[in-house]
Order: sequence, then C-alpha cells, then structure tokens
Amino acid sequence: MDRFPLLDPRFDEHHRARRIENGEVLNVLRPMTHEASTTMVYDERYTPLLKVANLATVACVCRRGTPPFNPAALTALIDRWRPETHSFHLPCGEMTVTLEDVAMILGVKIRGFPVIGDTESEGWQQRVEHFLGRPLAVVEAGKKRRSSGVSLRWLRQQFRECPPNVDAETVTYYCRAYVLHMLGTVLFPDGTGDMASWMYIPCLLNWEDVGNRSWGSAILAFLYRQLCEACRRPGGSHATMSGCITLLQIWIWERLPVGRPHQLDPPQPWFPQGDAVVAPTVAHLYERAHGTYHVSCHAYISFTNELDTLLPQHVQWSPYRLRQVTDLNLSALCMADEDVWTMRTPLICFYAVEYHLPHRVARQFGRLQPSPPDDFSIGWQLHKFNRQKNKKITNWQLEHQRYIDEWMLMEQNNMGIHAVHRDKAFHDYLVWFGQRTRLQLRPAWTEQDIADIASEDEGNNPYDQATREGRQVEIAPALARASMEIMRTVADQGRALMIPVGDPDEASMLRQHIQRAMHRLRKVAARLGCRRSPDVAVPQQLGAGPSIAHVGGTSSSHGAHGGMTSSHGAATTAEGGQGHGHYDDEVDEGQGEYDHEYDEIGMSQLGDAPQGTQGPSGSGRPHRTLRPVDRYTPGTYPFGRGKRYARRPR
Repeated sequence: MDRFPLLDPRFDEHHRARRIENGEVLNVLRPMTHEASTTMVYDERYTPLLKVANLATVACVCRRGTPPFNPAALTALIDRWRPETHSFHLPCGEMTVTLEDVAMILGVKIRGFPVIGDTESEGWQQRVEHFLGRPLAVVEAGKKRRSSGVSLRWLRQQFRECPPNVDAETVTYYCRAYVLHMLGTVLFPDGTGDMASWMYIPCLLNWEDVGNRSWGSAILAFLYRQLCEACRRPGGSHATMSGCITLLQIWIWERLPVGRPHQLDPPQPWFPQGDAVVAPTVAHLYERAHGTYHVSCHAYISFTNELDTLLPQHVQWSPYRLRQVTDLNLSALCMADEDVWTMRTPLICFYAVEYHLPHRVARQFGRLQPSPPDDFSIGWQLHKFNRQKNKKITNWQLEHQRYIDEWMLMEQNNMGIHAVHRDKAFHDYLVWFGQRTRLQLRPAWTEQDIADIASEDEGNNPYDQATREGRQVEIAPALARASMEIMRTVADQGRALMIPVGDPDEASMLRQHIQRAMHRLRKVAARLGCRRSPDVAVPQQLGAGPSIAHVGGTSSSHGAHGGMTSSHGAATTAEGGQGHGHYDDEVDEGQGEYDHEYDEIGMSQLGDAPQGTQGPSGSGRPHRTLRPVDRYTPGTYPFGRGKRYARRPR
C-alpha cells in the first residue's frame, strides 16, 4: 500500500480500521469468555497438584473472580491491532501485550517446552473419558455432537464441586476438570464460547509435564491469533472476540486512560498469607472494579475518538514500577522468568505460531526505541495455519519443529537494546511511524486548505452534516483538521523564511504570508469553538519606522469554556532604524538535551542589524535573536520537524 508502507494489503483489505476510515458503521465485538469463579468451586486439595503444574497462581486469579469487561473499549483497541507487526498502531506509537504482561497479570511460567502436540480427532471421546475418569454425556435428541471439545455445561454439571472424603485419584480427576474448564473459559476461550478444546488434554496428563511447559507463551500466542482474526471481522450481530480477554482488559487499564473502571475499590484481603506461589498478581488490583460499560455505538465511537487523540504523555509506559504494584507481595511466578521477557521469538500454541516482537515496543521496557525498528517479516503464510483449514495436519510438533527450535534458544533471542529511553529518539520514531501507517480512524473530512474555503461553505461538509443529523459530536476529526492546518501554516512560514533578506519584494511577500496565516488560523480557531477577537491591530505597512503590534494594553475576557482568560500583547519597537522581530527561545519538545549545540546571537552580530538596539524598556540588556538555518543547509533537519538553529562550530 502506497499510503501506508507498513501495512500488508492482504491483511488490510478486510480490516476493521479500513472499513471505519471509509465510513462504515461497525458493531461492537462480543467477548467470548466466562466467569470461572462462580461456576466451578475451587478445592484446596487442588493446590498441591497445581503447584507442581505451575498453575496455582493463575488458578488463584480465576477463582477470585475476573473483572467486568468493557466491550466497547476492547473493540476500539482491537480495531487498531495489526497482524503485520503484532502491535496496536496508535498515535502514541506501537504498543502490544508482551510476555512481561502475561507474567505480571496472570502469574504463569514463560520458560519451558511449547504447548503443542497431536490433534488427531479419531478417538478423542475415549481420550477425554480416560482423562476425566467418566463417560461423556449422551447427546440430547436432535443435537449433533461436536468434535471440537468438551461441553463447559457438562463439565460444570459433573465436576462443579469435589466431594469430601474421596480418594486421591478422584481429587485428581476433579482437579483436571477444573483446569480444563479454566482453559476453556478464561485462558483459551474459542469462538464458540461453550466448549473446552480437547487438544490440550495430552499436555495435561502428567502434572510434572504440565509444569515444564510454557503456558505463558501459549496464552499470548493464542491471544495474538484471536486478535489477528477479530480485527478483520466486519462486526455483525454475532461477531466475537476470543483469547484471554482478562489479560487484554487489565493490560488496557494498566496502560491506557481509555475505558477504565469508574470506581476501583481497595483489593480484598489476601488469604492465605506467606505462600510464595499462591500470592497476588497485578490482576489483584482489579478484583473490585466497578463501572457501567455500555455496548452502545455511542460509547464505541467515543473510545475510538479517544484513541485517535492519544499522545505518548497520556500513556503509563511502566505500570509495574508504580507503588501500587510494588507494594503487592507478588507471586514468585510473576518475576521468575524476567530475563526472557524481551525475546524476539515465535510463540507457539499447537497450530498457532505468532511472533513476539519486543523491539517494536522498546519503550514499554524502558529501552531506547529504534527508528526504524528492525524489519522483521511475520509472514502471511503463518496466519493460514488453523485446525479448520489444515485438518490433514495432526502432528503439529513435527510441522512446527523449526519454530520450536527457535523458541528453545531462550536468552539468545533477547532484544539487543540496552540503551535507555530518550524523548528525542522516540520523537524521531514517531515521525517515521506516522508516515507509514494508519493512525486515525476518524480522520479530517477534507485536505483542502481551510483558507481557500468560503466562510458560507465551511459548514456544508460531511462532518458537520453527520453531526447535525447524528447523536454525538466527534472531536477527533476536528482535531485532525486543525492539526493539518497548523502544519500547513508551519510549512508556509518556512517558505517565508526562504525569502532572501533585502529582496525588493520581501516586505510584500512577507505580508502575504502573514495575512494568509492569520486568515487560516482564525478559521481553525473558529472550528475549535474559539471566537474571541484578539487585541491585535494589523499594521498598514511592513517596513521602516516603528511598528506597533499591540494596542489597548491588556484585555481580559471569557474564553470558550467560561473561564477568564487574558491576552497580553508584545510591543516591539526599533530605535533609529528598522524593527526586527525575534524567535522564541524555546525549541520543540524532546530537544532539551540538544540545546547546548545551538548559539544565541545578538542583534549586533547580524549583518544588517542596527548597533546598540536596546531590549525591553528598563531591562538594560539587548534583544536576542536566533539565526534560522536555511532549509537546505547540509547537516540540518528540514522544516516540518521543529525549529533548528545554526550549530556552534566545533
């Protein structure tokens, strides 16, 4: 795609983001997950078995209750998931759920052999009966038995609560049923929403073998695959989102100010105390989250607008360093595999192979974000692997052996970025990123210069018409329109600075640039609801003699939001010659560490400057002027990336 080089046309053709950008109205996706704590009763006799399996912590998360989901906010974020990079494309940069998030939120192992095995369907009922120690239920009349898994309803009916005074073998069967139910409802829920897949059973037969597998990477692989599919669903009445939605929901709340709970009560007291494994994870903070989450289009569009305007300073990049997390007595499993969180590696869950690419989200780890990141192709072919289209493949371990070998390299796959985050480097990355992908789903309605649109025609556009006829005002398109015009004005002023000093037409050309900028920015201010007239008089002529840039002193008035605002004019006069303006001493955001490379030069250093020009009245110091660098001076940045000034000779 020429407009967005980062995007693959094969993924983008049916992507929700493209549909929304083109004006389609899509429905909210429905989470396919269940509340495990109210349907299966946890028994303390399971704990020793689950500790061996390294599943005791995540079982504790599930039994204490998962938080209420916000489908509208989840859908708005899924709209920005890109299968090409396994990340959300946002105005604040790329973000994604990583192995760090899986460990900190769920408390599962990262190290270990992949969750993979044989998916031969013949004889699956007998394998389930052997695994659970009892025959499957007789199929009801008129219903066809599915071959995809075990009915969650049947599991709850047969194994809801382990009876007292039973032997160890019976406890094992009930514990297996609890784990299978947990996988089908919270960790690996599929599109049906009422089945637990039998393909995991070979990985659950022996508790020691369970404990030696990487369930954390499998959960993330399955979530990635479900996100890659959900972002291309049109959003009909039955469109769903699957995978570990609990993980995704808490990840959003930890990092983004979008769709957070209206009320977050203090966590419930933790029992038992002193157990290093059966201990809290970050999910513990959200056990008592409350909020009225609407699945309405109104909330969905509002969240879409919020994500369209999300800036880096709005993001919590390091949530697990906050005191509310560090004060928790976290489970030992949360930090056990910290040294492999930054692996660039394939994540494997049977048929699904999805790459973990932490180098694309280095800022989430406090590292320096490369610009551009390494070009690592995930591949269209990997996304074609699934059980429905590849029924002839049953030995997935043999099929994916090359990816298993790559995964088992572990620390050798770690991201080789050791430098810490720097604002300037991240700013450069955002400039690169913004030119190569779709960041706004509710863009400006036109790219025509607002200065060329007649005032009477300004309100006759698709945005205003849709707003008049709709039920809510969207702010994102208006902000995108304003941003476009401001950058257009910046470019115009750059061209104005290219006019040679002393050119016979300099004054008239500068006047034209200034007048057009004033005309454009007044319209932009009106579009944003600001209609207060500034106390600025436009001089009749640019040239010799003192120029008065402000009349009437200081004025106060009520702004657009009812607050009192003040406008201070700045009078600039020149004694004994032409008046000279001066640049603001500030430089653009993120440049602070480079300020020492630029010189401030006094008026007397300019070739055509009058001598002895005084500064502000009574200050006793001269005016200071910064010398602009010509646009094409070698070794400098072009216009459009902030102000740059002449470098001090070294």
